[in-house]
Amino acid sequence: MKRPLTAREIDDAVRFLRNRLRTRVTAWGELAVDIANVPAAERTARLQRLDRELQQHLLPHLELEETLFDDEPEPMIALEHRAIRRAVTRLHHVATAGEVHPYLVQSTVAALHVVVEDHLRRDELIVLPELVGT
Repeated sequence: MKRPLTAREIDDAVRFLRNRLRTRVTAWGELAVDIANVPAAERTARLQRLDRELQQHLLPHLELEETLFDDEPEPMIALEHRAIRRAVTRLHHVATAGEVHPYLVQSTVAALHVVVEDHLRRDELIVLPELVGT
């Protein structure tokens, strides 16, 4: 039987995962700005590429982060994960809808970028009780 992870091990693992994700988030944010300024066919292709990226990297990241917690994740993490999943689902619907208005594309990608950035930023504010004074 595996021993439970310590607070420090969980914190280190979450930081590693989020740092790895942070590099991708920067690229997604740049894509959100660019995506509205390209012809419709290119916009659809880029949006579908972004959708695939999210399905392959962001959703597994959330699942992996959730497995680090033996019990339920803290309420804030659960709320953030639900917000991110809703944004990914909305983006997936937009990506598979065919040709859509550039503003809808840009606002959808930007909304996703905001919730993921908030999730990553919160990591910098966390101080686990077990680590205080160490």
